[in-house]
Amino acid sequence: MRDRMRRRWTGPAISKQECTVINIGDPEGPPRLISYLSSGQGFAWNPEIFLPSYIDYDYVPLENRRDPIHEIFLTDEEAKGMLPQ
Repeated sequence: MRDRMRRRWTGPAISKQECTVINIGDPEGPPRLISYLSSGQGFAWNPEIFLPSYIDYDYVPLENRRDPIHEIFLTDEEAKGMLPQ
């Protein structure tokens, strides 16, 4: 009963998880893989928490990450049709 109520309150987004695997080994040698939770429980986790401090990993923080820009061009007639008069 308790689990059913919890599932109803939280929804599917809280239970979705995404993991990331990176190779920290030498390119010429065997792989040394680190797997960490990149998003889960409604959060996007900081990989610096999971990676050793000696790793030189090219990481772009979420607040500095750029989203692609999609330009949309409308004619005057299309704009007039969308906006209330």
